[in-house]
This record gives sequence, C-alpha cells and structure tokens, in this order.
Amino acid sequence: MQLDTTRFGTMACEARDLLLFSEGIIGFEHLHAWALLPEPPLCWLQAIEDPQIALPLVSPFRYVANYRLQLDPDDGRLLDMTASKNALVLVVIGQHDGQWTLNLRAPILIRPELRLGRQVVIRSEYSLQHVLPRLDGSVRKCA
Repeated sequence: MQLDTTRFGTMACEARDLLLFSEGIIGFEHLHAWALLPEPPLCWLQAIEDPQIALPLVSPFRYVANYRLQLDPDDGRLLDMTASKNALVLVVIGQHDGQWTLNLRAPILIRPELRLGRQVVIRSEYSLQHVLPRLDGSVRKCA
C-alpha cells in the first residue's frame, strides 16, 4: 500500500510494517495504526491514519546511561514481554525552552515480531523533559 505523509512524501508500506497500538499514544489515543521509519540516530513513528502526525523517537539507553525500565506487570503481559530483550524501547523527543528533551517517563515499547506497540507511563524519578546536552543528527523534519 502507499502511505502519504507530510514529512516523508509518499512511501511504500507493507502490511507487515504496520504496528498496532490498541490504546493509541498519549495525545493521539484515536490513532492505532503506525509505521516505524528509521532515520538514524532517530526513528519516526508515523501515524497511518493521519499523514501529518509523526513522532521523533530515540533509544533512551543511547542518551541516558543509567536508564532502567521497570514495567508494571500488566503492561508487560499486554505485550507478552517475558524478557526485556523482546521489546524495542524508545522515547519521544520534544523541545522545551529551545532545548531538545526526552520523555523518559512514558516510553514506547514495540514488539516488532508481533507488530504491537504500547506507550506506558512508569512510576519513577525520571523526567518528562530530560534535557539532552546535544543530539547527534538532525530532527529537521520535526514539526
């Protein structure tokens, strides 16, 4: 199928590339189908139902050396996570007061082999706006 996006133009997208977020993502609860698009060191989570919505994501482990994800058991069961190696853990990049930030409290977990994703809110001391000292690469397509 063809996927029309405002940031990346028209792209070929196979059904196997789609991810289902049954509960949506915070702020986008009405959007359930997404595609993960790599653009190192970032990746983009592109909404299938809305060509204007794409979220820039990075691995928190790349930028926060001591980041530890402690999931609520219910969240882990919903994605059938028996081991942390089963999920891709990503966090949304934002901008606050002219600085790039990471939302470390609401990571996005993806099980590529199951084509499932879920954003979870973890109880921790991690910041919603962890300031990045410097982000390698470009986020030029960020709205």
